[in-house]
Amino acid sequence: MWCCDHVYVLQTLAPILILIILGAILAHIKFLGPQFIADLNKLVFWVALPILIFRDISQATSPGAQSGRVFIVLFIVTFLTLGAGWLASKLLRLAPGTAASVIQASFRANLAYIGIPVLIYSMSGLASSDRQAPLATALLIMAPLTALYNILAVIIFEVARHRFSL
Repeated sequence: MWCCDHVYVLQTLAPILILIILGAILAHIKFLGPQFIADLNKLVFWVALPILIFRDISQATSPGAQSGRVFIVLFIVTFLTLGAGWLASKLLRLAPGTAASVIQASFRANLAYIGIPVLIYSMSGLASSDRQAPLATALLIMAPLTALYNILAVIIFEVARHRFSL
């Protein structure tokens, strides 16, 4: 079973990693210009991603029964990783601005660009009806977590901006 689990993980992550690597290579060889990349990023973030989220939430019958527990776990993990980032910045004796960046990067998950595609690929073998509840759960949890990430980031960067020790 150990072997099969790893193969499944690779099959789930490989398409996403290949796209990331391909994008990095194309940008590096200047096949894609900086303006195109910026425009494509705006298109995905402001148009494609909201359409995907709206479509999947509208098709879901109801979120999974574990939604509350999943949110609580992710809420706790956010603060644990924030603490780990803070501790790392203290141990490394980083300047306040750099420390704020490290702390913010430690807890801020990439739910939109990585989390959703990983979830979708991981459930690709399931029937559509079996994918709806987990996807709805993830998308509904994403909104309050993103708000939490933004609030924490503002607090951390404001503390650093006023030169308070992080």
